[in-house]
Amino acid sequence: MVYKYNPKVNKKRPVIFLVCIAAPVVGAGLYFFAGPLVGVVGAAAGLWVSFTILKMLRRLENSKVETFTESCTAYTSGGEKLVFEYKDITHAGCAKGGPDDGNLFIYNENADKIVQFPPVFLNFESLKQELSENTPWQIYEMEEGESIIDRLKKLVK
Repeated sequence: MVYKYNPKVNKKRPVIFLVCIAAPVVGAGLYFFAGPLVGVVGAAAGLWVSFTILKMLRRLENSKVETFTESCTAYTSGGEKLVFEYKDITHAGCAKGGPDDGNLFIYNENADKIVQFPPVFLNFESLKQELSENTPWQIYEMEEGESIIDRLKKLVK
């Protein structure tokens, strides 16, 4: 099954688009206060910031998880493709509490590969169910400020 990023869960999305519009406008507005050269440079800088933010959002929206009968493939926002065979996964679960609250993760200790799935995917509960059926699943109660990586470091010493 394919689980894609759900843009509707990003509550800051309207603010991000406003920033993308405001950055070049503010940069061009420098024309009136500091002169034409600064205005052109400011507008160019604002356009660059807007382009960078939109490119980041586009990559985030391309992230997805594909599950198969014997493996799971995660396509990250950085464009990386991570393939996990279920039989090779040594730790998997859901974090409760801490900075990663609600995130799912799978970890292959032999290849030292980890991927975390924040609750931003369509049908997130189905993804959780499917991973729990195919991996050594646990619910990890995290301490205040403890991340998934911190917990795994303690477990794999």
